[in-house]
Amino acid sequence: MSGWLPSTIRRGDGSVAGGEPTAFVISLPHRHVAVREDHRRRGFPHAEAATGSGAHGPALRCGGLWVARAAPQCCQTVAVLERFDPLRTPRLVLEPISRTLAQAIATGEVGDFEAAEGWPQPGTVNGVRFALERGHPAGWLVRSGGAVIGDCGIHAPVDGAGCVEIGYGLAEPFRHQGLGTEVVQAISDWLLAQPAVTTLRASVEPSNIASCRVLEKAGFLLLESTGGLSHYARHAR
Repeated sequence: MSGWLPSTIRRGDGSVAGGEPTAFVISLPHRHVAVREDHRRRGFPHAEAATGSGAHGPALRCGGLWVARAAPQCCQTVAVLERFDPLRTPRLVLEPISRTLAQAIATGEVGDFEAAEGWPQPGTVNGVRFALERGHPAGWLVRSGGAVIGDCGIHAPVDGAGCVEIGYGLAEPFRHQGLGTEVVQAISDWLLAQPAVTTLRASVEPSNIASCRVLEKAGFLLLESTGGLSHYARHAR
């Protein structure tokens, strides 16, 4: 992946000398990330306006990501998640939830595709609504044999430290078969391969032994147990 970091950056009202802003830059530790203007309006932290003109040119979109290559005095290429890629595991297909589909799920309209018994789950609609409100991808549908048996995704946009929390769930008839481990392993590997992400987190009730084991099998380590939850993390290598 490659793109270009706009050469002129200013804080403040978004006005930039030398051309109209075509992207915005999120300042992360040791990083600069070019993102779309509408992402800035959705509340990404530390946003600064960036011009599309100049020696280094504008930020460019690459697949589902907006990417930027820093000028020589800056640092490595990084990206902000805009959408998820389709994923496959040995037994499952993870289908990205489009904005149109997310809006349908948020209003309870899931009749256009085959849903397994027990899906959607109680947290599915709320999770999708939060994604729509916060402006991050709504997640993936988990399919087995064509039927939707669960969903997974992230709880919020990647934060300023490159950390993001994941969530996942399968309908009751599909639990305790190792499918949860396939889901978490697949989305964790994909997320940590994205330049904007350095750490994944997940929180589960200590009594949910199955979910604890899923996280541990997917490479997560227990950090602490507080507030009635066990908090896990997995870092990029």
